[in-house]
Amino acid sequence: MKKIASLIIISLGLCFIFSCQNKSETTMKRYDWIATENAPKEYPMRIYSGTFYAGENPVNAIPEGTTINYGWGATGSIESSGDALKEVPDTLALTWISFTENKNYTGKFPLNVKLIDSLFSAGYPAEDLPSGHEDFFYFKVGMAPGGVVVLWLGGPGKQVEVGRYQGKETNDVDWKSAIPGYDGTMKEYGKHIIADLPKEVQQQIIENKIPYGKWDHWRRHFNWKPVITGDVNILSLSMFMFNKEMDFLIGKRLNPVGYIQRGAIEKLYIFWVDHKKREMRSQIDFDEAETDQIFSALKPGENCDLLLHVTNDGEVTVNLKTAAGVIPFKKAKVHTYLR
Repeated sequence: MKKIASLIIISLGLCFIFSCQNKSETTMKRYDWIATENAPKEYPMRIYSGTFYAGENPVNAIPEGTTINYGWGATGSIESSGDALKEVPDTLALTWISFTENKNYTGKFPLNVKLIDSLFSAGYPAEDLPSGHEDFFYFKVGMAPGGVVVLWLGGPGKQVEVGRYQGKETNDVDWKSAIPGYDGTMKEYGKHIIADLPKEVQQQIIENKIPYGKWDHWRRHFNWKPVITGDVNILSLSMFMFNKEMDFLIGKRLNPVGYIQRGAIEKLYIFWVDHKKREMRSQIDFDEAETDQIFSALKPGENCDLLLHVTNDGEVTVNLKTAAGVIPFKKAKVHTYLR
């Protein structure tokens, strides 16, 4: 009788465990997302292997097998594997080569699951859609010289940084198996890629002057908001920051009340309607050095307004209002077009 009773208790226990596991699996949050990769145009990379993991389970591979030079923070090639709806990964395993350095890097990076899950769950406002809501869709993996890895979540009109990681140099790679048919060394392989880079970058490589730290420098955040004025009807505003975050403002969000921590502004588009009811677009490209100088002069925690004034003839003036006064962006380039 004791053996029978023990078997019953064990069976009930196993049923309870499997029941809890099944309940956990069915209630676990899953989202529709895919992975993509990027690197600065002038500093190309190639992935040897890359995978997002949830626990011990691979969730989605990162595209490999091609030269990566789409631009920092950009959408590269696409890799969608596994289920249509996926868990939020907790680990990024990545091994890659930096051609301009002739170095391999690797790392197994723990992700901020709480932050990523909250962003996926909440999505972001999109007043131009009937639902008034949009979802994040891309996991963007960026690699920069020095073993720098940055991870963004992206969607239409929105991109947010969710992590920065540091890879370590490694020689534990077998590129010949990864590139069938190529008999040379990766240094020789890289020379062909470097030959197509701008002369300025080639000289940096020769003189060991690759601008390490540049990509971390631009990750800084500042408290600012856009303030748009003018005698035209403003429809929307698209903002692109040097840290490769981006935001799209429309409707009530065009005149934000509070200040938000953002990267320094790199480019923006103002969509507006003139007095003849024509839809127009003004593009503003900010000079990197001037923008860095202006934002770097801000005190920690200082609030500032990005003043944008649009006239009916398409002229746009851009200034930054700070505690020290109003500072013009003299080197910003403005172009206005019919939309």
